[in-house]
Parts: sequence; structure tokens; C-alpha cells
Amino acid sequence: ETFLSEKVYKPIIGMRPFIINGNPRIYTWLKQNQFDCFEDLFPVQEIINNPNSIQTIIVASLLKYRNRDLMQLYQMLLPRLQYNRTSVLPHYLILLLLSHNLMIY
Repeated sequence: ETFLSEKVYKPIIGMRPFIINGNPRIYTWLKQNQFDCFEDLFPVQEIINNPNSIQTIIVASLLKYRNRDLMQLYQMLLPRLQYNRTSVLPHYLILLLLSHNLMIY
């Protein structure tokens, strides 16, 4: 089973594109649950296939956007970001309820 922490939920709820610097199985879980992983922006498959080179891959990926109009890119991504946010809320609420129940007992 794959555990998703608040570090995964935060950019989705905050409507930001994201790269996972962690367990590649998180991408598998996100895809299985119909989340947009922005594979057209970031080399998700390369990250999954080369987990030992993840930081190098992430830096190279981010450098592609240093001279782009980020506001225009954000506006283009907005429907996808909204879709992810709407999709994540049920998962996040379950996590909150479970953590609340754990704290009560």
C-alpha cells in the first residue's frame, strides 16, 4: 500500500502542478485514481524508471521553465488543476477523519 502524506495533497489542494521527490509508487497511485500528473510538463516516466536520479531529473525538468511566462502556463493548466483539486478532496477528507479518529483513541 502507498501512503500519501500532506506533502502530496498540499500542491493538489493549492492547485499547483507538482513533481514527487519521493517514492515513485505515489505516481502509480495517483494515476490509478485518475489524477493528472502533468506528464506533459515533467518526465514522470523517467522519474519512475530512474528513482536514483530523481533530483537530477527534477532540476533539469524545472530549468526548462525558467524563461517561460509562468502566469500564462498557469492559466493554461487551470482546468487540470481544478480537476485534481476536486478529485482529491474525498481522499483528503478520509485521511483527515482517520487521523482524527487515531488522535481520539
